[in-house]
Amino acid sequence: MASRAQQEGKYYYIEWCPASDCMDEFGVVNGRIPDGLYYVESGDVKLSHPTLTGTVTIVADGGIIEVNGRNAHLAPYSSDHLLLFSNKQTGTPPLCNKDVIRCRGKDATWEGIIYGLGGRVWVEGTGRHAVSLVGNTVYFRGKRAEFRPLDTDGNDPCQVFDILSVADGSTTTSQVMLCDGAVHIASWRIR
Repeated sequence: MASRAQQEGKYYYIEWCPASDCMDEFGVVNGRIPDGLYYVESGDVKLSHPTLTGTVTIVADGGIIEVNGRNAHLAPYSSDHLLLFSNKQTGTPPLCNKDVIRCRGKDATWEGIIYGLGGRVWVEGTGRHAVSLVGNTVYFRGKRAEFRPLDTDGNDPCQVFDILSVADGSTTTSQVMLCDGAVHIASWRIR
């Protein structure tokens, strides 16, 4: 992924993001983030604009990612659908009430994979979200929000989704298949 972005001139290495925000480091103009892969070596990534848009993949090495925008629309730059990735660790074991990724926006749209296994992934808003959320804990909230499967470009007649939920000391795992608009539960297990 990084080599392709470098060849296309769309790989952005950011050594450090200031505590206030990363808008200048990301080259944001009028809410538009230039398309590409962003690797942030140090510091938390904070991006906020009412109409934040871009086709991006953002990797925070040890930092928290926070994205805010009332009408934001972010889609993945990478061909593997990765949108946001943070490897920040909130503790050992990871703390379920400490965010590593937070996305907020009243009518926002988030697309792609949002990965933050070292803590909580928080997505909030009323928009349409074609995302896969991976975190130690996942929090999803929004009135009239729509959570739908990732678009795989029609290459798969059926899409398979693994769902993991941890609450009150029990773990629920399930596998759901989406075939031609119909949802099928392939497996369900509570431990």
